[in-house]
Amino acid sequence: MSSGSTKRPRFLREAPRRAERKRASVICIRATRFLSHREHSPPEYQAIALAGLDRGHEAPAAIEKAIALNTTRSILWFRKGSLLQQLGLLKEALPAYHQSINLEPKNPETRYNVGMIRIKLGRNQEAVEAIDKSKKLKSAK
Repeated sequence: MSSGSTKRPRFLREAPRRAERKRASVICIRATRFLSHREHSPPEYQAIALAGLDRGHEAPAAIEKAIALNTTRSILWFRKGSLLQQLGLLKEALPAYHQSINLEPKNPETRYNVGMIRIKLGRNQEAVEAIDKSKKLKSAK
């Protein structure tokens, strides 16, 4: 065999796949541990794992499945907004955050994220209002 056509051993060729599978399992285990004390649906775990694997573009569909199972959980709407925000879909993230606020009006993190999106969209006055409300809610806790 010439040096240019040297075939890598199988264990080296499969290493990246093993590493990704291991990383996926570690992320799933961490997500399970973090969320185990609450009621969660499998699609929610899947969305968290996908986001952790840099496959965030697949995560909103998984969150949608979780939301379809329980539309009244504000954390699911918050996660949907957060995932969309991470993907750069700012205008699409706002309705998800607003639904989270409707379900849990005293959550300062949601209002803060809305404010940050509004800054990026050039809606500065609305951003200041959202961030001020977030600060007030945080100081009231």
